[in-house]
Amino acid sequence: MKFLFLLVEGKKKTAKRNVYERDSKIKRATIKIHGLRCMVCGFDFEEFYGLLGHGHIIAHHLTPVSEFEGLRKVDPETDMAVVCSNCHSMIHQDKGYTIPLDVLKAIVEKQRAI
Repeated sequence: MKFLFLLVEGKKKTAKRNVYERDSKIKRATIKIHGLRCMVCGFDFEEFYGLLGHGHIIAHHLTPVSEFEGLRKVDPETDMAVVCSNCHSMIHQDKGYTIPLDVLKAIVEKQRAI
């Protein structure tokens, strides 16, 4: 299929939005406790990508920071998880709802069984 018109991107926009601070110590503690393997699908970046993937994983807040009512103590063991980029995208796929890890894990296991 050939497009009869050009699609254009790149216009600069200024946006105002809320940004929530993150503490890098929480990510390091989460990795120390939970490791570098995705807690949903089991993916390990270093196993797959070699040195390029060394140390890479997403530290995911089980309760979104946007739902905190002000400052809150975060326990990396119980309030955090480690997930790969794909699983993290699926967790937040529905902007109004965060899919719980056990629900997404069940979906992954069901798909793998097909």
